[in-house]
Amino acid sequence: MTIKDLRAKIATQVEGLKYFGVLYNNESLQDDKTVGHYHLKDGAKLKLQMLMDIGVFGYHANSPCHDLLVESVHDCDREKINGLIETLGGNQKAEFSTQDLDVSAKAKILVEYADKIYAQNKEAKMPAEDLDDLKITLKREELV
Repeated sequence: MTIKDLRAKIATQVEGLKYFGVLYNNESLQDDKTVGHYHLKDGAKLKLQMLMDIGVFGYHANSPCHDLLVESVHDCDREKINGLIETLGGNQKAEFSTQDLDVSAKAKILVEYADKIYAQNKEAKMPAEDLDDLKITLKREELV
């Protein structure tokens, strides 16, 4: 049996399941391979990775300034863009400034912190599926 056949069988057993991938030991199984290729046996624990269908672009036809999404940016006039900003409740007079921040050094600190938390979780023998989905909650003060 191929993985594609297996996915078809799973889809018939779970109502509403349409777009999904199959993982075994955190490895994504390829449709053209067989169950034997992955050494799957009865009772093997498979993980289903749900994929989302984001819909059809045309369903958004009544969105504010839909034409801005389908026209070339060069064809848009300032009034149309200002109308979109107003429709969405934005402030047309908002001003933005940029600062030359040393982002690479700060990003390095954040990556080192995430690596430290990951190592602590791994040492604590956290399940692999939780390790792969590392989430860290930081307060604004901790990021500054």
